[in-house]
Amino acid sequence: ALRRAEEAGAAAVLMIVGFPGNVVNQPQGGATVPPAKVPVLMLGDQDGRAIREMIERRQSPSIRLRLTVETRTGLKTANVWGTLPGATDEQVALMAHADAFFEGAMDNASGMATLVALAEHYAKVPKADRRRTMTFFTTFAHHSPSGEQAGVRWVHHNMPAMFAKTALVINLEHTAQVATYLIGEAFIT
Repeated sequence: ALRRAEEAGAAAVLMIVGFPGNVVNQPQGGATVPPAKVPVLMLGDQDGRAIREMIERRQSPSIRLRLTVETRTGLKTANVWGTLPGATDEQVALMAHADAFFEGAMDNASGMATLVALAEHYAKVPKADRRRTMTFFTTFAHHSPSGEQAGVRWVHHNMPAMFAKTALVINLEHTAQVATYLIGEAFIT
């Protein structure tokens, strides 16, 4: 959608996220995901609807934006994994991404906490009682497959022996989230 918008001459792309309030994170541009050459801004539901309604009424909304950007170089990230041997070499793989795209306590600190709690639980079970070997791993770059070194792609390319004998993969994503419904300007769980 971003590429189509750029090809059609868009000066910017506004993404309306169906959450009340303001959005706390923004997608990246440039050569990363999303591959945008124009500014891409995420708006909360109320602001997004107001702008959309103005456009639908053929009004020309004007947006004033002050943006402070800090670019840091030399930072490194990595996948982390640990293996809990079982009675066989058949695998159960449990994964959680270690970064946050929105509301970090849910996305994905809750998944990370679940991953650690499951590792602690199964570490107390005798090896003979664990039918399968368990590999617990975290990925960076959310679930992004972009780039050869992105988290999920790195695991796929560098851990083929694990996947060759994996019976089950569990993605621990937003495990503290409950079903939510946007009613008016509020989330109802």
